[in-house]
Amino acid sequence: MQIPAHQTYSFDGFTVDLARSCLLRDGEEVKLRPKSFEALKYLVEHTGRLISKEELIGVLWPDSLVTPGSLVQCLRDVRLALGDEEQEYIKTVPRRGYIFNAEVRAAPVEGHSRSGEQCSVPTVGSAQRVNLSKKAWAFLLLPIILTVALFYFLPTRSSKSLTAEPAIKTIAVLPFKPLSADERDEYFGLGMADALITRLGNLRQIIVRPTTSIRKYAEQEKDPLVAGREQRVDAVLEGSIQRSGDKVRVTMRLLNVQDGAALWSYKCEEYCTDVFAVQDTISEKVALALALKLTGEERARLTERYTNNTEAFQAYLLGRYFWNKRTEESMKKGVEYFEQAREQDPRFALAYVGLADSYNVLGFYAYLAPQEAFPRAKAAATEALKLNDRLAEAYNSLAYASLYYDWDWAAAERDFKRALDLNPNYAVAHQWYGNYLTAMGRWEEALAEFKRARELDPLSLVINAVPAWTCFYARQYDRAIDQCHKTFELDQNFVLAHVWLAQAYERKGLRAQAIAELQEALKLAPGAPEVIAALAHAYAASGSKDKARQLLGELQTLTRQRYVSPYHIALAYVGLGEYEQAFTWLEKSFKDRQNILVFIKHDPRLDELRADARFQYLLRRIFG
Repeated sequence: MQIPAHQTYSFDGFTVDLARSCLLRDGEEVKLRPKSFEALKYLVEHTGRLISKEELIGVLWPDSLVTPGSLVQCLRDVRLALGDEEQEYIKTVPRRGYIFNAEVRAAPVEGHSRSGEQCSVPTVGSAQRVNLSKKAWAFLLLPIILTVALFYFLPTRSSKSLTAEPAIKTIAVLPFKPLSADERDEYFGLGMADALITRLGNLRQIIVRPTTSIRKYAEQEKDPLVAGREQRVDAVLEGSIQRSGDKVRVTMRLLNVQDGAALWSYKCEEYCTDVFAVQDTISEKVALALALKLTGEERARLTERYTNNTEAFQAYLLGRYFWNKRTEESMKKGVEYFEQAREQDPRFALAYVGLADSYNVLGFYAYLAPQEAFPRAKAAATEALKLNDRLAEAYNSLAYASLYYDWDWAAAERDFKRALDLNPNYAVAHQWYGNYLTAMGRWEEALAEFKRARELDPLSLVINAVPAWTCFYARQYDRAIDQCHKTFELDQNFVLAHVWLAQAYERKGLRAQAIAELQEALKLAPGAPEVIAALAHAYAASGSKDKARQLLGELQTLTRQRYVSPYHIALAYVGLGEYEQAFTWLEKSFKDRQNILVFIKHDPRLDELRADARFQYLLRRIFG
């Protein structure tokens, strides 16, 4: 075989082996699908050059019509393989394309003269092969025989048996689909998935995508394997359900996303009278199918029943269904159903967690006044912990209220850490703890928490965008801008990313760009007080004070219709240079115990006030 001039490209411990079509890191293979490998190969071959999206799509899919989303997914796979969360290697140039940024060395491969030798690059529809060292092949036969024997002759796999680490590390539980075509019991299908996510989330050996990531599939007809690839998981649990009163009929499959193989299936042919027993069965069998080694505590928590009251459970499912929609109206409706669940079973701890989550979010986004929302959240979380002191969700909600309303920094950090001790794979706890660290000015610790949250929930828009918020407060404006553009690769219409991008632009003096971003945000979220206030500030800073005053008038009109954060109105006055009015509204914000005040120590938009004794007095009252 003729050896080409260059058969490998190397950089930072990685080797792109063209002869075998695979990626190696320190000599060990890193799995990549063929199309993702081709994308990496092209980028590496053209390192340092700007490559447009159109060029890359044309190279990868020369004879097919594909959307830019296919390219984005392909590059996500490459970045995941390279551990390139911060885009150090594949740089995104907003609205232009990509640059591969590394010192690449090209060389022929020594000793590869055999035609057809390839790495075990995974393909869709083919079984995943295990990459073994040469020494391991000598001992391959005996473990295979032992594994087969254990599988056939033991009724269950003992947690003490010598099994390898489970190949499945990540899983997505998809919303259950109705069995009959005319039944659209969406809330129940999503609610059942949510209940299983809560149970399986207690297992430390696997990462389970949260309900916020999979809820969109309740409204979409999508192939489960496609959904699994979108969620970047190893396996998907998908099922169908049919209800008749309190009875259910269920069909379930656990699918390997890599090759589509069914790892486990379950069917309840007759209507099952006990929905909780169905959940027990599914949870236990999934853990068994994944060959997880469960401790006694994990096994108990896997089948723990938070209620035996069917009506309470169905009310809770409805509450979670509406809470997950995250609009003001839906969350208030969710509160109604969580209250019903609590009334049906006063010892149903998760119903109290639902109430705590609802009031926390209603308070944070100023849908309710802080003094109306956060004390209720704290009371509900406290009651949940009285009933069950092993609920990570309850500790997380309690910490949230301690941070944003009580301003009890020690209690907040203690309970955030307790939540993460109980469930290290709880993405929202990492996110909210990152918010706490931001308030404390511990920037790099905060960014580390957000990075871990993204690893656990890579498609969450807020988790992807929130590092920009921290970078803004840390005055790392370029870094904030980069993070917003990364978020736009997931969704160009995410309002908060537009707002945070605009604020970073404004601090860099790019006022026209800031105004354009905020105008776009206002189109996406008409009447949003935070956006109106930010736009008023940007107009004032650019010299358009008449436009700023017009928006300020809109904000003050809104205060007669709904709760509006006084902090936002104060920011508008700061932009106008009317500092006396700004202090008046900051004082109102303090009296309301506005949650955003926990970041006031670092907010660059208030720099004009920092030298004033009144501002220093405000800081002492908040932080002590």
